[in-house]
Amino acid sequence: MSHDKLRDPPILSTSCISVAVANSWHFKCEQYFQHRKINESNQVAMVVYNMCDADHQDWLVNCTSNLLKMDFDGYISAFCAQWLPHDWEHTTRRNLLGLSQGSCPFLKFQEEFIAKNGLLMDTVSHMDDAQVMHQLEVAMDKDLT
Repeated sequence: MSHDKLRDPPILSTSCISVAVANSWHFKCEQYFQHRKINESNQVAMVVYNMCDADHQDWLVNCTSNLLKMDFDGYISAFCAQWLPHDWEHTTRRNLLGLSQGSCPFLKFQEEFIAKNGLLMDTVSHMDDAQVMHQLEVAMDKDLT
């Protein structure tokens, strides 16, 4: 994915869509809309054609009329439903809960944990601050407790 200049829409060129890639695409599109003051009714049209992978373009050819009728949140939901594995939320949460500090510095571990939790934003699996603090305590190196 590239988005070198805020005045230009982001370009999604990867064929492998992970939760991190989907979140980045969402964020960079929102950033572009804010910077360019793109009206909500035009947002999907301003970015949907910047999906450059052949599989994504095939999806667009088959779904363009429906996608262009959606608001941006609807488009992102359809995008994620199409390209993310059906169990992405469960898998991401299991990976998050399986993290442990090990020998890495605590701050690096904490950053990784918070970043992975951020991938679960707007899902029932996303942890609030109290849950994050509890899980960090459980997963930190025992010598730090």
